[in-house]
Amino acid sequence: MRIHRLQTPFLGTCKFSGTTLEEFEQAKYLGITLSDKLDWEAQVDNITKKGEQHTKLLERQPLNIA
Repeated sequence: MRIHRLQTPFLGTCKFSGTTLEEFEQAKYLGITLSDKLDWEAQVDNITKKGEQHTKLLERQPLNIA
């Protein structure tokens, strides 16, 4: 993942200790999804998806009020 604000980013390859590094559009670091576009769209999508999963789980649970 390369973080940049250029309209035409650097397209060369990066190497570390002779190994070519793989590029990603998104990466998760410390629980936050970072994107190469420096926006929050991927993070918001992940949180929304997780909230929907928890909501569906709660809807399936029977309500036990005693």
